[in-house]
Amino acid sequence: MNSKAEAGTHNQVDPARIESRGQFAETLTALRNAAGLTVREAVERSGGLHGTVSGRFAGQHLPTPASTPMFFALLEACGVDSEDERQRWISAVQRVRQLTARRRGDATVPYRGLESFRQEDAEWFFGRDELTANLVERVASAIRGVGRRQFMVIGASGSGKSSLLRAGLAPKIAGDDPRFDGWRVETLQPGTGGIPSSISDEPTVLILDQFEELWTQCDGDRREEILRTLAELGENTIAIIGMRADFYGLAAEEPLLVPLLDDSPMVVGPLTDEQLREVIVEPAVKAGMTVQSELVQVLVSELTPRGSRTASDPGALPLLSHALLGTWQRSTRKTLTVSDYYATDGIAGAVQQSAEEVYGELTERQQQLARRIFLRLVNVDEVTQTRRRAPRTELFLGDDVDDVNTVIDRFALRRLLTVDEETVEVSHEVLLSAWSRLRDWIDSDRAGLAVHRRFTYAAQVWEDSGRDPGALLGPARLHLTEEWLNSGELGLPLEPSRTRAADLNATEREYLAASIEHRDQQEFADRRRTRVLRRLVTALAAASVIALVLAVVATVAGIGANRQRVQADTARDEAMSRQVATESIRMRERDPSLASQLALAAFAVNETTEARSALLDASGVHSATRIIGPPGAMKARINPAGTVVAVGGSDGKVRLYPMVDGVASAVPQAEFLGVSEGTALFAVAYSPDGRLLATGGAGGAALWDVSDPKNPVRGTLPVDGERVVQDMEFSPDGTKLVAGTSTPDVLRWNIDTSTNAVALPALPHPADGIVTATFSPDGRFLVTGGRQATLRVWDVAKWGEESAPIFATEPNGTTVHYLGVAFSPDGRELAAGTTGREVVRWDMSDPARPSPLQALTGFSSYVNELNYGKTEHVLPQEVPTTPCACGTPEPGH
Repeated sequence: MNSKAEAGTHNQVDPARIESRGQFAETLTALRNAAGLTVREAVERSGGLHGTVSGRFAGQHLPTPASTPMFFALLEACGVDSEDERQRWISAVQRVRQLTARRRGDATVPYRGLESFRQEDAEWFFGRDELTANLVERVASAIRGVGRRQFMVIGASGSGKSSLLRAGLAPKIAGDDPRFDGWRVETLQPGTGGIPSSISDEPTVLILDQFEELWTQCDGDRREEILRTLAELGENTIAIIGMRADFYGLAAEEPLLVPLLDDSPMVVGPLTDEQLREVIVEPAVKAGMTVQSELVQVLVSELTPRGSRTASDPGALPLLSHALLGTWQRSTRKTLTVSDYYATDGIAGAVQQSAEEVYGELTERQQQLARRIFLRLVNVDEVTQTRRRAPRTELFLGDDVDDVNTVIDRFALRRLLTVDEETVEVSHEVLLSAWSRLRDWIDSDRAGLAVHRRFTYAAQVWEDSGRDPGALLGPARLHLTEEWLNSGELGLPLEPSRTRAADLNATEREYLAASIEHRDQQEFADRRRTRVLRRLVTALAAASVIALVLAVVATVAGIGANRQRVQADTARDEAMSRQVATESIRMRERDPSLASQLALAAFAVNETTEARSALLDASGVHSATRIIGPPGAMKARINPAGTVVAVGGSDGKVRLYPMVDGVASAVPQAEFLGVSEGTALFAVAYSPDGRLLATGGAGGAALWDVSDPKNPVRGTLPVDGERVVQDMEFSPDGTKLVAGTSTPDVLRWNIDTSTNAVALPALPHPADGIVTATFSPDGRFLVTGGRQATLRVWDVAKWGEESAPIFATEPNGTTVHYLGVAFSPDGRELAAGTTGREVVRWDMSDPARPSPLQALTGFSSYVNELNYGKTEHVLPQEVPTTPCACGTPEPGH
């Protein structure tokens, strides 16, 4: 190409016109085309990685400061060799990467939002001077040979562990402190790779941050490799491990980590009042601004837990930082004011408001992509969820590259996502609980998310192994994956045209197709092998039959043919009778009704001893009566007289079935809407005299007079606001009614002789989420239980007064929640079913000071509901698909 033509081409490829990621990709591609290069040739000439270089041409990756030399090599391969031209490209990259600027003209951002502080943010890191000094001194002592050379830094999620390690410790080691002369600092995370074997080649302080990724993002082999490498580190390496406190139990199961847990790990606790004020004020002062003193008082007041000596909850720092960032973004003057802060919806709502604002700005298609992107950035199990770092290429599900980039960039602009050159992750795990829409996405399909994560990991292993057929899904796992693809939220089936295939990226779709093809090939081979074997068996059987017939004809010559036929028929009937009787015995525990029918059939075929025994045994077992209802969960209660069973269903209807001799009819005698049309029912309860029936669900609650079960009459049960009622119970004397809800309130009413209830003020409960309630047998006390192991005991004697509970526990951040509570018949003991797979118990001899008793353990899932039998044995009920398990209280209770 001559110089004149080259100049014309460069005039067309003008980086000064680049304003977006898409324009960056188009302009860089035009530069490559002008140089006459393919993508492969550009990769070979620049010496870069194929995935990174091709991602830049597609707009999926932008150069970072660390990768600037590699980007210059790519520009040089495309014919850009002048320093001025290279700087124009860097300016274009910086324009596109305006992810930290709040408004035009502002280059200094004093607050980090949900993101952790990095090493380069050390000058903005305030409030942890004392803890930083202690941590630095502990590292210096380890270098001098005093104390362990590996130790742990533990704290709650959001307590500032990562910021302490990265912006507090790391800059001190990399600075000019003479205690660290000759030492370098290296920061790693288990989820991004293992510990390099060369780490001990020179004196190094190794910071292993986000150590919980060892369980959330590493398989067993990789976890074992990292722990083994950690144990083999030499004298040249000091290792500091930062880990979330709720992973303490998993760490204690690893023998290599037990010594570190025993040797005084450093705990990152909540801030004091003075430290909290420093966190609020000092970054603004450094940025040339001031903070209104009234705003400081408001923030300190909102962050201080009731009855606590500390100024904040351990995990509240990200919420505070995000609220301060939002306040700063909304300020138009040099002072951050209370009005600016209230415009962010406060600490509790700042994250929610920011996320919803971004989500509301997206198109309908981009909102669908946002849901899929965020769910790919989450790891879930039965109880908890953690954030997940994903390659950016994994988030492109089809031809929506521009829309995906737009979604990522907009959430990153508000610091809700953290974006590196090739990866994307949620900025902080607090977003998983603070943003209600994301929390609902996760809770509505937790099991499906777990299946998808395992499928994503398997597809990546297949891809990394060079698409080895041995890494394809086996029949069982493939069947599970196909069921997930064809089911929606809550496991409901999807229409054939609306499967989850759209949620898969290109690699996952190819992996699924390859697994299906491999399974089909195996099934075809199995069928072919079966056909061959069947033909061989048929031939052998025919030959045997011919030989047998010839032998019989030759020996007996047809003598006694009639007698033999009768004997053969009898033998056949006896054999069949014994076989059916055996099947009846085998089915007795699983299906008593079917077992009875099989026993009767066996006896009818032939009166063998086995058939007679099976029939006698079946007659002594009560057959279950099945009540067929609508799809979904049902709630059933029997009236005190034992004559009617009320069943509330997911279709919002209540059905009353008559009972005769303890057996319910298959046909209801009455059917009516429990609360309102189209709202599922979650609770039904009879009054002690059986006259009233209370129903509750997604539409609120209702009260019915069922004195005549064939003609129920609805009464008045006022409900304040939109409430989702989860649990209802009458007091033993029938004059009071309470309802647990999905919000932290317990509704209550007074009941008279009519069907009209009088509403009383709701009893508050401290933790968000479902609340359950129960009366003591004598009706003197009301107990409520809820999330984060919270418990309240109320004196019913003060029922009509606004009084405080006589006993209360506050939320402690635990993931263990109380799902159901029940008193023993004598009222001396209280039990609660939990998400921790156990039943906790208290001695209620003094209700104002319940005394903990030994918990009942050994359950395989959540204990959702429980009750005491007549012998005062606790009868817990796990999830509906598992059998009931029993535990016995201590003697005397």
